[in-house]
Amino acid sequence: MRKLSTMSRLEPDVQIRRIESLLARKGFGYSTISRVMRELDLLN
Repeated sequence: MRKLSTMSRLEPDVQIRRIESLLARKGFGYSTISRVMRELDLLN
């Protein structure tokens, strides 16, 4: 994910919030977003 590399300097909670918002705006549902976040190791 190209956006992830540009957010690497941000705090983890800010990264999570921004990525979740980005995916939601693109039309992805909560289950897909949470799976992506787990795969990126951003959620426990």
